[in-house]
Amino acid sequence: MTPKISLSFNLRGFRIQAYENDIQILKLCVKYGVEIMLGSDAHREEDVGDFTRTEKILKEVDFPEELIVNRSLSYVKNRLRV
Repeated sequence: MTPKISLSFNLRGFRIQAYENDIQILKLCVKYGVEIMLGSDAHREEDVGDFTRTEKILKEVDFPEELIVNRSLSYVKNRLRV
């Protein structure tokens, strides 16, 4: 059995071309069925759990919820077999 691999993905990048790269990577994940785990990559307390930009980008590429590992606590536990 081939192990499932998930990509840890942070969509808060503000570097040059980060947005374009994020879009391209997400489209490839959809094409190949690669699951992602989202993080807020907060460097300030007030940014913890802020997924505003993330939600916008995911909607833009019509990213399927079933490919988001941390879409719910129960799915994460099941995926990790906890």
